[in-house]
Amino acid sequence: MFKESLMLENGAEIMGAYSHGLKVDLGNNKEMIFVTGQIAQDKDGNVVCEDIEGQTEYVFNCIQKILKEANSSLDDVVKIQIFLTDINDFSKVSPIRNKYFANSKPVSTERLMNTNRTKMKQTFSQIKDNPDYQMIVAKCNNVIVGFAKAIIHHDIFEENNPFITIWSVRVRKEYRRLRIGTRLFEYIEEMAKNMNCEFICLLADKDNVGANEFYKSLHYECDNGYVKILK
Repeated sequence: MFKESLMLENGAEIMGAYSHGLKVDLGNNKEMIFVTGQIAQDKDGNVVCEDIEGQTEYVFNCIQKILKEANSSLDDVVKIQIFLTDINDFSKVSPIRNKYFANSKPVSTERLMNTNRTKMKQTFSQIKDNPDYQMIVAKCNNVIVGFAKAIIHHDIFEENNPFITIWSVRVRKEYRRLRIGTRLFEYIEEMAKNMNCEFICLLADKDNVGANEFYKSLHYECDNGYVKILK
């Protein structure tokens, strides 16, 4: 089966092994096009605007551009799914959707994501200036090419040294040969040593064989995730 990857210039940054879209050749001059769910972020991870109308326009424009890369258009769409965090936005999103899909009239599902915005803002306020929550970012030519999230844990009884948990490590595939991942871990380990941490825990997907081999090469031991004891 022949597959063609479709990438959107200036679209939301790809941080994993996926494409913005795929064109699949079914044979007999038949094709299917699959488009990854789009969000209102640019290539640098910035939200393009605050209002739901502008975000909706941006998302549908992105889908339109991806389909154009495959020599297709919104007129060929047969199914769409829209995820909302606020049901009150439905009346604002629906007219924009109808404008873009006036000809194709695809089957459509709108889903409400159970997101408590007030709680999200409260949680963000609690952690945004907390030094125990770290987002370590790697940039190349002012573009984010990798990142790792880390939490520093402290013993409230002060009987043990702190330790660090790492999760959600991502490096863009085309930059991995530059040892971006290794440098991220070296930075975290140096930070941990400066804080007298005893060890580092790493949460990992057991099915990601390549990543697991990489962690082992950095001397992380597999134990319900990965652990590295700091000397």
